[in-house]
Amino acid sequence: MAKRSTLIILFVILLCSITILSGCNIAKRVSHVAEAAEILPFSSGETDDAATSEDALEMSVNARASETDIGKIIGEIYSEVCRGTCVADDDILRDVFLISPDDVLEYRVLYTTGVYGVQDVCIIKPAEGCKEAILEQLRQWKDNRTAFFEHYDVNNAYEIMKNAEIYTQGDYIIYLAVADMDAAKASVDKYIPY
Repeated sequence: MAKRSTLIILFVILLCSITILSGCNIAKRVSHVAEAAEILPFSSGETDDAATSEDALEMSVNARASETDIGKIIGEIYSEVCRGTCVADDDILRDVFLISPDDVLEYRVLYTTGVYGVQDVCIIKPAEGCKEAILEQLRQWKDNRTAFFEHYDVNNAYEIMKNAEIYTQGDYIIYLAVADMDAAKASVDKYIPY
């Protein structure tokens, strides 16, 4: 019981520090679906200036080009964006999800601060030999979020977290914690072959 309480307290501190200190400024605040799908084409870590520059955006698209457009999956899943949704960059991937960007070939990670509920999607293509480490970090993220929302259930977040799934499909690791899991999985199936 004490270990669980400590975990919950640490997770609350983590969420508060992300929300208060960064206000999602070190990540990208998502204001609509097009941003969620297009803001970070295949890799992330761009600054706000880079995201608005067509040349920089074109360079980032080509930096980690892929046959699978994971942005289209995000666009479909986030047809309604939950308030407090952020797009992770390399710093957030490393500091919050504890996943080294060097272990990842391609990714799109959107997550909520938790204040208005939960709507998290991670689509990650791991580098060779890095799959198990990434899976373990995502499992830890899911467990921490589930424990947190058990005591702070806003907009059915606890039920969403209990039903969240982490799985592999094709070359990708998928983590889904959204209200409509069937629709989200159908979007993944459409763009990522088994």
